[in-house]
Amino acid sequence: MNCVTCGQELLAHATTCANCGAPVAGQSNADGEPTVSTLPGGAASAPLGGSTSRQTTSGPSVTPGVGGAPGGRAATTLKFDAVKLSQADKITGVASFILLISLFLPWFSVHVAFGTYSGSGESVHGYLWIVFLLCLGLVAYLGARAFLPQLPFKLPLPHERLVLAVTAVNLVLVVLAFVFKPGGFGLSGVGWSFGAFLALIAAVVACAPLAVPAIQARRKAA
Repeated sequence: MNCVTCGQELLAHATTCANCGAPVAGQSNADGEPTVSTLPGGAASAPLGGSTSRQTTSGPSVTPGVGGAPGGRAATTLKFDAVKLSQADKITGVASFILLISLFLPWFSVHVAFGTYSGSGESVHGYLWIVFLLCLGLVAYLGARAFLPQLPFKLPLPHERLVLAVTAVNLVLVVLAFVFKPGGFGLSGVGWSFGAFLALIAAVVACAPLAVPAIQARRKAA
């Protein structure tokens, strides 16, 4: 029997190699525990009649990234950032949302023999659905500017001009709907209701933050 470390022939019943001092497999040491010989390369061999578990690694350990994303990159999360919106954008956004809601409130009322009847803006003037769509698109656009790091589409106009154009169209349509009260079929005494006044104020407030500076700049240029 030869030593597994140096190859020297071992003496009978020897517990260690006389040449290198390595313990001999299958023998017992002074404490009565089975000895484990050392194999070349630093690996331990199992004693006779037993087994030794061995754990190997083929490379450096990899720690998952934050949030489970590869490479340690956290997943992108949507977060409202009001800093991306100017003061004019905030005023326009809130006023446009109020205008959108006001279209479904009572705009006009009429007194008849059987009581008082009222109608909402979009039910009396069908073209106010254009105002609804423009307000909805404007609120969604301003929300996207606040939530997304970058818009996924290209604007047809610069931001200020686009917002001014949308709010100006809304203002013109609301003024027309406010002035031209419904009539015909013998109706008389048609008056305005709360929704019409709220819509008119909201349309003016939504347009003013960009319209007023634009008018002032044009006057100075002239």
